[in-house]
Amino acid sequence: MNQNKTDKADSLCIAQYCKNLQNEGGIENYLYTLKSKYFQRLQALVTRLEQVNLLKIQEVNHLESTLDKVSVKFIKQTIKHFEKQIKVIKNSIKECVNQDLILKKQVKLLITIDGIGEITAWSILAYLGDISLFATSGQVTSYAGINPFIENSGTSLKVSRLSKMGHKRLRKSLYMPAIVAKKYNPILINFYDKLINKGKPKKVAICAVMRKLLVLSYGVLKSETAFNPNYKKCKAN
Repeated sequence: MNQNKTDKADSLCIAQYCKNLQNEGGIENYLYTLKSKYFQRLQALVTRLEQVNLLKIQEVNHLESTLDKVSVKFIKQTIKHFEKQIKVIKNSIKECVNQDLILKKQVKLLITIDGIGEITAWSILAYLGDISLFATSGQVTSYAGINPFIENSGTSLKVSRLSKMGHKRLRKSLYMPAIVAKKYNPILINFYDKLINKGKPKKVAICAVMRKLLVLSYGVLKSETAFNPNYKKCKAN
C-alpha cells in the first residue's frame, strides 16, 4: 500500500492493484483471509472492549464535572456497570484466544516484546488481520498509517509527515505501548533517546517508536519466533 500522494504513485498503485488481481485469480482470492470463527469473534470482542472503555471514560469525565449528589450516585453506578462489562469481555477474549491454537501462539509471541501486553496483542491481531497478506513490514506500517507521507501533484509539494491514512484503531492501540516501550524495551530505549538527542520533538519520537513496535510485531508473527533484543549480536557471532 503506497500512501504517498503523487501523480506517479497514484498511477503505479492502480496498475499494481490490477496486476495483483490478475495474478492472484481475482478479487475473491485477494480478499480471502484465514478468518476462523474465533478470529472473527476476537475482532468483534476487541472492538466492543474499546467501545465500552470509551463509554467508561466518558462517565468518569462526567463524574469529575458533576456536583449534584444524586447525579453522582447514578454516574458511579454506570461506571461500575461498565467495569463489570470490561471484565467479562476480557475473560471472553482470553477464552476465545485459548480455543484457537494459532491465535494462542500469536499472542504468546507478541507479548515477548517489551511494551506489548495481552490487550495490545489482541488489538494488533484483531486489527491487522491475516499477517500473510503483508509481504513487508513497510506494508504493515502503511496499513496502520504510521509511515512517512509525501504529497506531490503537479506543481504542489508538501513536506513529509505522518500518513494517518491507515487503520486508526490499530494506530491508536500502539500509543500507550510505545510510551511503555521507550522506558523498558532495550532496543527502543536507545532508539527513542537517539531521536530526542537529534532534536526530534517528543511526539515525533513516540510515533517512531509506535512504528518500530509494529515492525517488531510483524517480525515475530512472520518468523514465528519470540522477540530477542540481542538478535543482531547473536547473528554477528
